[in-house]
Amino acid sequence: MGSKENQNLIQNSYVFISGKIISGLLNIINTFIIIRLLSVEEFVLLTISYIIPDIIVSLRELGLDFASIHFISRMKNKNNLSVRKVVRINLFVKLLI
Repeated sequence: MGSKENQNLIQNSYVFISGKIISGLLNIINTFIIIRLLSVEEFVLLTISYIIPDIIVSLRELGLDFASIHFISRMKNKNNLSVRKVVRINLFVKLLI
């Protein structure tokens, strides 16, 4: 990789990490608001109701998002126009799962 490509990768990584941090902070704030509004029993029921969707989301991932990001960025750098194929395959596999 060239110096410019490395610089773009680092800048994009900073954007991605800052988005993850902001998302996590908003999640913490939302949790505190929900805790204040619900009683202990209601909060326990809410937490239990989140278990199954969290398991499904973690199994649904299967690394497809990271792989598609990798292949799309590789194709973009090589000026390859088959990015739509990667997106199509990713959506197709997720729909199958």
